[in-house]
Amino acid sequence: MIREVLTMSRLKVLWTEYGVVVIFAIVAGSAGLLAALIVSLWQQPQFRVTTSVSMRTMEVDLGVAEAADRLANNVANWIPSETFAAQLTDTEAGGLDPIAIAKRTKSRALPKQMRLIIEVEDHSAERAASLANGLARVSVESAIGSVGSDTLEISQISPAQIPLMPISPRMVIVLPAGLILGMILGMVLGFLYRWLQEPLGAQTR
Repeated sequence: MIREVLTMSRLKVLWTEYGVVVIFAIVAGSAGLLAALIVSLWQQPQFRVTTSVSMRTMEVDLGVAEAADRLANNVANWIPSETFAAQLTDTEAGGLDPIAIAKRTKSRALPKQMRLIIEVEDHSAERAASLANGLARVSVESAIGSVGSDTLEISQISPAQIPLMPISPRMVIVLPAGLILGMILGMVLGFLYRWLQEPLGAQTR
């Protein structure tokens, strides 16, 4: 019984001393969470789609394999360009001009793997997948036009799929970050308020 009374007394003392800090932290944390939610809902979602093109050799030949790697690198460097994007059909482009498509596109060749990766980011998941598949089609046609199909088997490995989740905004990260930052700011303001409310003699003591 005495222990419970002492515990309650300590809690009351702590609340008297730091209750305002707790209140500030709760209010500011809630405000931070709400602000993060509003920003996340206001921001347009961004989707990323990835596909790849393979340039496999039909025979075991080191020279042909090296040529395939060079071809993959050349095509990968050409993909994020207006000239390349201009070869998409109207359906694949989804109403975007070549400049906008080039800005949304990234590509890279994988060394010694004889294939290249195409990445497209867009506010529309369906359009991102359509752009990626269209760029892969043009990549295959361009590569075949450069070396033919006698020594290399050039094809898109798998069609790009429509993504279900955006890459941004990531509410799983944004909302907790808003809450934590809000609570930290609230605690700082709470301690500052508590310090300002103390008598001048107690502050300098």
